[in-house]
Amino acid sequence: MEVTLRKMTLDDLGEILELENELFSPPWSYNSFVAELESDKRSCLVAECQAKIIGYSIGAIFYDEVHIMSIGVTRSFQKSQVATKLMIEMINFAKSNLIDSIVLEVRASNKPAIGLYTKFGFGPVAVRRNYYTKPVEDALVLILNGVCGVEYEFRFNNLKEGLKTK
Repeated sequence: MEVTLRKMTLDDLGEILELENELFSPPWSYNSFVAELESDKRSCLVAECQAKIIGYSIGAIFYDEVHIMSIGVTRSFQKSQVATKLMIEMINFAKSNLIDSIVLEVRASNKPAIGLYTKFGFGPVAVRRNYYTKPVEDALVLILNGVCGVEYEFRFNNLKEGLKTK
């Protein structure tokens, strides 16, 4: 089944909120998504398969870095490269804006997500104690530096090529 990525719209928010409630506790509100869609310097994407939203990502430019605000893929499509495709587009967003660093927070227990981020070259820089609620849990702060550099381009191209062979 083919997965396509496109810009998120207000019309997508019903499906996105269903997905958000499936994946995250506490979930973002409708108004939180609207605020992101209405803000400048944002990349808000959805992943679709057979006209159904199966994933999304939101990235925001803050000063000299891109912050990945949220990325989620429905459980039935996890481990099917959808998150990898969304991450590639987040990195393209940073590169197209000449931003060399990307930062994010992730639940310390979310091993699949940490594995994805590590594959892209993210590394830990801090722990935010009790950052998450429901349940209370620490967040790992991960950063990827050098995305605009020649050294990173080799890794990035290999990740993109890996998608083509699957």
